[in-house]
Amino acid sequence: MLRITSYPTSSITPKEHNYVPLKQVTVNATIHSFAADVTITQVFHNEETNSIEAVYCFPIEEQAAIYSFTARIDDREI
Repeated sequence: MLRITSYPTSSITPKEHNYVPLKQVTVNATIHSFAADVTITQVFHNEETNSIEAVYCFPIEEQAAIYSFTARIDDREI
């Protein structure tokens, strides 16, 4: 989920939640005995006319671990 945190030039209040539309999801998984190596690729597209600030939230199970995260925004990789 990619939630927009604020609209600096509009009358939308911070209590309202607006989201960036999810356009594509790809999941690749490899199972190794009792563990899984899963890669999830999500593509979001900002359809707003202005730049936005957004927060990315991804729920995971309590016993799961994330060992790598990459965000690509236009030509930048974070």
